[in-house]
Amino acid sequence: NRINIDVKPTEGKDTLGKTLHFSAKYLKEILTSNGDCENAVLKVSDSGILHVEFNNDLYNSNYYLIEIKSVD
Repeated sequence: NRINIDVKPTEGKDTLGKTLHFSAKYLKEILTSNGDCENAVLKVSDSGILHVEFNNDLYNSNYYLIEIKSVD
């Protein structure tokens, strides 16, 4: 029920002050629903918000996930 994603960070914006946890269930649904997109941007803020943006010729999609405070 956990996944790790390797991300290429933007220089100067490549560290977080703490470990953050997000719902793998919802992230999976977001990634599956946008499997046809070739361009995606994932951003994570220290305040616990994950933003994923997908772009293709037909549409742009934006998703936001909020940090899970307690992890089993």
